[in-house]
Amino acid sequence: MLARVLSDELGKPVRVINGDTPRAITLRRAGIETRNGILANFRKVTGFDVLILSPFVAGVGLTIVEANHVIHYGRWWNPAVVAQATDRVYRLGQTKEVHVYLPILEDGTGQVSLTFDQLLDSLMEGKKGLAEGALHKDDFLTPQVKEDEAGLQVFRSLEKRNEEDKRQPASPGLKGTYISI
Repeated sequence: MLARVLSDELGKPVRVINGDTPRAITLRRAGIETRNGILANFRKVTGFDVLILSPFVAGVGLTIVEANHVIHYGRWWNPAVVAQATDRVYRLGQTKEVHVYLPILEDGTGQVSLTFDQLLDSLMEGKKGLAEGALHKDDFLTPQVKEDEAGLQVFRSLEKRNEEDKRQPASPGLKGTYISI
């Protein structure tokens, strides 16, 4: 859906590389776009182009120094996956300044004190800080929350804030966004 919207908005085809994109060169002869073919076309374009990659696919064996803007449209629970996907453009041969964007929904109406995106960002920053050793040394020895429990933590935080604020739950009509760089 994102590729279709961007393609319509920009007036150019937007390619997607995800788990469904075949890797085999032999499929290219059959007219099926492969991962290598999509990357080759991206590299040939002079000027502006867009390529959408799944973080898991982007995190394995790719070098895309032709790109210099990375937008993490949908964040994963694991900050290492996001970092690894970002690192694809920070490889030898990169000559451009790289910009990384994390779109985060914010409730501009004030009905919700913290949105899911904001709570997830807080959780990810905490995990990232732990991985980087930014927390107290004793925190390193404390058992950490399992991945599926992290989702429940965010959900419980949303419920708790909703009860405390006695406001309506998050809805698709929320407006206002900010970008953390």
